[in-house]
Amino acid sequence: MNSVASEIAAEPLLFTWDSPRGQRTTLAAFLVLSLVAHALCFYVFQIVYPAPVALLPPPARITFIAPDSEEGRTLLRWIDAEDPAVAFTTHPAPGARLGTLPKAEHLPSYSTIQPILKELPPLKPDLRV
Repeated sequence: MNSVASEIAAEPLLFTWDSPRGQRTTLAAFLVLSLVAHALCFYVFQIVYPAPVALLPPPARITFIAPDSEEGRTLLRWIDAEDPAVAFTTHPAPGARLGTLPKAEHLPSYSTIQPILKELPPLKPDLRV
């Protein structure tokens, strides 16, 4: 058994199983370089929105229609004559009360006319075999 172990130890290995320190440092260097490159790209290509410009509406104005001037009286008479609220108001029917339903004047047609029924044909049994 010792001879087999000594033969295996004397043969060179197909792969080198040593942990090379150079690959670890190269991987670490590339990871740090990638992190720095990403941080630089995020800084360079960041989006900066301009400050919003607020446009204020013009100040409200009040116009007073004086009833003592002729122009004011003419305008007020025209407004009274053309008032849309008067045209769209509903007036209750005379004698109507709230919560009561109107009388239905519908008379169904089936209550006045009796349909004519047809006679059934006589039953003829089929005696064929």
